Amino acid sequence: MKLLVTGGAGFIGSNFIHYWLYYHPEDHIFNLDKLTYAGNLENLKEVEDNPNYTFIKGDITDGKAVGRAVEGVDVVVHLAAESIAEDMYLPIRSTTGTRVLTFGELWEQQSKKNRAKKTAKGEVIFLQGRQTRVLSFLNGGQWMKVEAITRHWYKGKIIKLSQKWGTIKATPNHSIYASNLKLTNPENNPELLAVRNINENNRKFKKGNRELLEIMAAYITEGNATFNKANGGYIIEIGQKDKQWLENIGKMIKKHFGYNYNISRGEKGKFTFYHLQVSNKNFFNYLVKNCGKYCDGKFFPNWIFDLFHYDREYFWQKLLEGDGTKDARYTTTSYKLVNQIGLLLALQNRKFTIFERESVRYKKSWEFKTGSGNHYGLNQRKKEEIDYEGWVYDLEVKKTHNFVCGPGNIVCHNTHVDRSILGPAIFVKTN
Repeated sequence: MKLLVTGGAGFIGSNFIHYWLYYHPEDHIFNLDKLTYAGNLENLKEVEDNPNYTFIKGDITDGKAVGRAVEGVDVVVHLAAESIAEDMYLPIRSTTGTRVLTFGELWEQQSKKNRAKKTAKGEVIFLQGRQTRVLSFLNGGQWMKVEAITRHWYKGKIIKLSQKWGTIKATPNHSIYASNLKLTNPENNPELLAVRNINENNRKFKKGNRELLEIMAAYITEGNATFNKANGGYIIEIGQKDKQWLENIGKMIKKHFGYNYNISRGEKGKFTFYHLQVSNKNFFNYLVKNCGKYCDGKFFPNWIFDLFHYDREYFWQKLLEGDGTKDARYTTTSYKLVNQIGLLLALQNRKFTIFERESVRYKKSWEFKTGSGNHYGLNQRKKEEIDYEGWVYDLEVKKTHNFVCGPGNIVCHNTHVDRSILGPAIFVKTN
């Protein structure tokens, strides 16, 4: 049998070639590799003189080169991929519950439990057991086991794609999926494949406290925490134009926490607005710990992901209510919160679009739309090249060989074996 291995000079690819030639010495392997920073022929020194091994220098994005390489080949082992930026969030589920972590945070967490091993260009952590799962695409969203995390230091360009389905930041040749299930990369700026529903069969859910959910939603959307150096006061403030809405929030705070509140009135031009204030150190510390301090650093506690469907929906409706919109739109300047909301809405099997806004005068923001109309078209999708120096990451995911990350739950490819490099869609559909 003849095999074509793409990316065979990389860490996983070279190990696969050694393995295959050892256990299947009668087969012939053709290794197609571009030899970027991730590829190193030193990994294959032991087999370079093997008559059943042939190296071909080439790029998998070059259709003619791939066409020549696959001629007469029985099987393609596709391992050519680069990596994801460190600050991209990905949904995680483990024995402690559901949450979102950046790749950097996941690496730091796992390196405390599993020793990182050096590779030719970076490091790898092999995860033990079945505890850590990521969201993966398989007839919608499924939680699948992570087998390994790899990373290496990268200096160069990364590509950021922003469109109505979400955002991804990756090295130019990292494999991602287009909405038609074809394998592609960020250079091509495809319409992105995103997860909007998640299988939650056989799960145990928790009951939420509705008043606490409403207080948190109000603070996350319209609140801030400040320390008054003059008098040593720890102040939580929530602003809204609807005084009665603030009165209801104040009564819930009094009932649930036992803290007093006051509401003041303010004016700005023709507009009248109100502020609810609670001056209490314990309340201050509780909300800052569980929900963040400033608007661009807000988040909600992880246990909300694991509530019953109706409690999660109640929390989402209270976020919308606090934002003051009546057309199912929600805007935030918090990068972590935008990733959390994307996961929350997918858990609710709710369709949504998301758009990133940048302004010279204002902070970067993201707007969700979950209503039936006014969705953004693909004419607003953006492609940016960004100078980057730092760690970049990839995951090995059991069975599905893809994972979801970034605002909007974008599907990315990881190393896998299939029977066709030119038409992978059919195998994704029947995975």
